[in-house]
Amino acid sequence: MKTRETMIRSMFVPTTSPAIQDHVLKMMLGAPEATAAGAMAAMFDPAIRWTDVIKAPALEVVAGTGQVPDVQKTREVLPAFDAMQLAGTGHFLMLEKPAEFNQRLSEFLNKIMF
Repeated sequence: MKTRETMIRSMFVPTTSPAIQDHVLKMMLGAPEATAAGAMAAMFDPAIRWTDVIKAPALEVVAGTGQVPDVQKTREVLPAFDAMQLAGTGHFLMLEKPAEFNQRLSEFLNKIMF
């Protein structure tokens, strides 16, 4: 459990509010160990990788601590892919900067729906 807590805490940035940290820790540490282990195993399972081209629009909003993927390389399988980064956020960017996250998501949805 301590290792899992350390991993979760590594996803926060100094500006992540204590309320968000408490919420995320309670939620993620409340999951059974088998659920957490299964989620990690699935994330790194090579069987989830694909090479089929998917033509649907896709957006990745990357945390400030993350790395924006190679957009041109990603467009080989997702031709309508775009990515952007929210500075000053950790892994839980949608909780840390909800207004900015929602604005960017709304802009993307408006672009593809209307």
